[in-house]
Amino acid sequence: MPGPAAAVPRNVCARYFRLKHDALAITSSPNKLHRMRSKERHNDSVSENTTMNTIEFENNGKQSQSSLGENLSRDRLCDLIRYVFSPSADDKVLTILFDLPHASGEDNPDWRERRLIASQWHQMLREACEAGSSIETQLYAYVNVGRHNADLPNECYLLEEAPVGIDAENVAKLGRLLSLDDVLGGSQMVIALTEYSATAPLTMKTRRPEDSLNFRAASMPGFSLKMVPSLAIDQNEMSKRVGEMKRRLDAADLATIEFSVKEPELIYRVEIDLRQVRTREAQAGIARATEPGAYNVPGGEAFIVPYEGVPDNSSRPEPSRTAGEIPVQFDPNEPPLIFTILENRAVAVRIHGVPLNERSSTGDAVRAALRREQEAKISLEKEPAEWNIAELGLGVLNMFGITPMGTTLLDEKCGPHIAFGRSDHLGGAIKASRHIDHVYLPSMQPAIVMERLELHYRDGQREEIVRHGNYLI
Repeated sequence: MPGPAAAVPRNVCARYFRLKHDALAITSSPNKLHRMRSKERHNDSVSENTTMNTIEFENNGKQSQSSLGENLSRDRLCDLIRYVFSPSADDKVLTILFDLPHASGEDNPDWRERRLIASQWHQMLREACEAGSSIETQLYAYVNVGRHNADLPNECYLLEEAPVGIDAENVAKLGRLLSLDDVLGGSQMVIALTEYSATAPLTMKTRRPEDSLNFRAASMPGFSLKMVPSLAIDQNEMSKRVGEMKRRLDAADLATIEFSVKEPELIYRVEIDLRQVRTREAQAGIARATEPGAYNVPGGEAFIVPYEGVPDNSSRPEPSRTAGEIPVQFDPNEPPLIFTILENRAVAVRIHGVPLNERSSTGDAVRAALRREQEAKISLEKEPAEWNIAELGLGVLNMFGITPMGTTLLDEKCGPHIAFGRSDHLGGAIKASRHIDHVYLPSMQPAIVMERLELHYRDGQREEIVRHGNYLI
């Protein structure tokens, strides 16, 4: 058993990357950067060689290519830090955080790649130097919690690098056990490259009085090199489109959504109550971490928490008017499940298009959906908070040619989506163990089309912003 967690040591890294006070960020401008050499390290504890690449800057300001991926330039990481955090002279410590599989059998190729990215980013950042104030770059790992947005463990491990084969069984041999809250408390900037999203628990650590932490985090669950193009789009234009969506959500009291579902063709409708939301303003997910909390990177969505029946200033809350039916296709090969919504929560579930008298003679896909239906029914009864309507989101990255790739971090930014579960990290009232987004795009849920999304504004006007799966604005 590991011993008690120790306090975070000062000056845990001997090497730093530096930024000039007047730049307020890492910059790749000509004549301010110098060439760094690439290094290769071998870790004796793992039977794999891992190449650690430092940033290599050209004096003429040209981008040079990193071995991390064809679309990732050597100085793009520094540009990303500058855009996301806008570092100032008060920012002294940047922590790179990742989660570990319990054992090799739980691991997967994308997870291994992400740990390698974390190690390489750590190496790049701590060796990129300029004259001026210094920022320490630290690398920490924790054992995964098994669910998106579940509370994080109390402890983590300080590492020098992250060998591809590292997991919970061997991390104690390679790292030093520390308190996670102490690590976060000593950090101004955090990059979380995780398998399971840490956005909600990291955000709550900056909001709860008992924690009183003040870091800004870029949360990148499921990040892979395939997502690099989403970081290369025109961020100003993306922010503009997100702002257009946010302004509309801010002005709305109600969203009416109609879905068509195939085989058989049926229409389902839900009204989402946007009155009296605890945070009156919608939020713009534009990948900027300039205030305490955790922010998803890449950015590209505007989102709002529906009215959940729990206003801030009323001891007798009015029930939420969110009601109707929401289809969700959990697997492209299975028929969708239809959730009946009442007062902003799912209260019942059934399979679309499968009559009760035909269930005994169905194929594998329907049998799988039947199992999923039964699991959902049990969860609706035992874990009602998991079925709270936590978010209405409008992702815009599909407007820039970015397509879903099976990772929520990116996929939710590609189109309209609805989330079930936890909302407290977004300004809502509901605490649950997870927050799950469902994106309404053909590649994600091929049997479902969002036929119409209409916003009802407080001035009595209405505006249709989605028709047959496409934005009208």
